[in-house]
Amino acid sequence: MTEPIVSELLVEEPDFFDLVSVFAGKLPELVEELQTLYDQGRWETLQDRIHDLKGLGGGYGYPQLSDVANSIELVLLSKSPEQIPDQVNQLRMLTQRIQVGLGA
Repeated sequence: MTEPIVSELLVEEPDFFDLVSVFAGKLPELVEELQTLYDQGRWETLQDRIHDLKGLGGGYGYPQLSDVANSIELVLLSKSPEQIPDQVNQLRMLTQRIQVGLGA
C-alpha cells in the first residue's frame, strides 16, 4: 500500500481541507504538463512551472513537493535535463501519496 502524505497545513489548520483538496486534485494534471514540457524541450516554461510548484508545495503543507521541485530546478539550471524524467516520476508517486493522505 502507498504510504500517505498528510499536509502539514491541514495538521495545523483543518479548516483548509477544501482548499488543499483542490490543489491536490490538480497535481496529476500538473505533473503530466511537466512531462509534456520536458518532452517538447520547453525549458523556460518548465522552469517557470517547477518554480511555481516549489512555492505551492510549501504553501499547501507539502515540503516533499518543494524538495523534488527544487531538485528539478537545480537540474534545469545545470543544463543537464536527462535526470528530469526520474524526478517527474518522483512527483507522480508523491501525488499518489498526497491523494491517499486526503482520503481520495
